[in-house]
Amino acid sequence: MTRSGVHPGWPGRPPRRRVVSILVATVVALQGCGTALGRYFSPGSEPYDKGVLRLSEGDFSAADSAFRETASRCESGGRGRKALLFLALLHLDPRNGGAVPDTAALMAGRVLELPDASPEDRIQAEALYVSALDRGADPDLRPDRSAPGLAPRFEWCAEAGPPLPDREVTYPDAKGARAFRGLREQRDSLAGQNRKLTRTITELQAELERIRKLLRLPDTSTVRPPRGS
Repeated sequence: MTRSGVHPGWPGRPPRRRVVSILVATVVALQGCGTALGRYFSPGSEPYDKGVLRLSEGDFSAADSAFRETASRCESGGRGRKALLFLALLHLDPRNGGAVPDTAALMAGRVLELPDASPEDRIQAEALYVSALDRGADPDLRPDRSAPGLAPRFEWCAEAGPPLPDREVTYPDAKGARAFRGLREQRDSLAGQNRKLTRTITELQAELERIRKLLRLPDTSTVRPPRGS
């Protein structure tokens, strides 16, 4: 990966077809690391195994919980890294009604910031990160290493292990994503203004109709009372 954070051979942001191809390869590679789905899983399986099974069944919420449990323990090792990739992946799946692109970007970012991530992990994380940006994720979001919940590493788990390296992590180029996000924010702002104007017009039309009805009422102020009264 170059200093700009872009994989060699990718001028700027990777073309969408390359990203999609890598995402497909990611799914195949990750699922190939587990045992065969369904037949070999039992209630006593590891959280990672349960996550793969639940994801294959389309239960995104249960899969999210299982993968988070795996990624919360340094002792999960390689499965912890793959759990982070799966978390990014399921938050990009259009079938997931609870998908959050910001979460996908953060999970991919966590892999990019792991001191023990392999080159293959980083390539997959880059593709997932760029896809999250295409879905509207905030390009300025970065994982908080000090925040509890997810492990900052999956090797050297003992306290005597080497400290986390204080290094600058390069992310794929996000200039286009920032411009796209700005346009979306402008669109949302204009849509909000349009809704307010629509409500105001509706209220004014109702008031105008009320005034018209009042003007159509007969004028009884000049009607004389009957004789003899």
